[in-house]
Amino acid sequence: EKSLLKYLLRDIYSDYKNIAGSQQEFIHQILVTGDYLNPYFSNEELILLLLDAIQPIGSTNLFVDQYGILPILGSIAYDNAILPIQLLDSNAISLLARVFSIPSRTRPGTPLLEVSLEFEDGTQLEETILKGSIKKLPATAGQTVKLFVNVVGNIDTKQILKPYQNGIKVQGGNLGIVFDTRNRPLILPKTPPERIATLKKWLEELRM
Repeated sequence: EKSLLKYLLRDIYSDYKNIAGSQQEFIHQILVTGDYLNPYFSNEELILLLLDAIQPIGSTNLFVDQYGILPILGSIAYDNAILPIQLLDSNAISLLARVFSIPSRTRPGTPLLEVSLEFEDGTQLEETILKGSIKKLPATAGQTVKLFVNVVGNIDTKQILKPYQNGIKVQGGNLGIVFDTRNRPLILPKTPPERIATLKKWLEELRM
């Protein structure tokens, strides 16, 4: 069911790009809604579903409409123009994660980024992001941290990360801040056992 849903989302996104006449992969906001997403998917599964289906590049905010309110906001606006704005600013539509999708042509396991989080209490967290990984950093929902990113490897999107060298305030989501350095497009192993192991590995990386 997950694979079928992933395929359908990818197909819908492809149709959208053809209609819009755009091949741009840089997507700043993704908002997903629908009864099939809740309660069948954990946050980790939902993030993988969206990232694997759409495969964005750069910095993307992933939002989830857990209660299915998005389709009715347009109708409400005719009678109350303020209510939809209040709902969008509330917890009804939550930030799932801030995701940085960074493609690279280097070998898996090669260090690409040195990342540092500076919390409001002055504490810091430092991580090295490797090629081919999907890494979660612990900035809780609603928590604002200062994010520093230093590029140490050969990546295709240095310009996107340049402002973060001096630190930029970033808000965490339900699953914090995520760095995705897997291939674009995604390349899965050819044999079923290897594919299953790879998918499980990606899910476990997000759960750590």
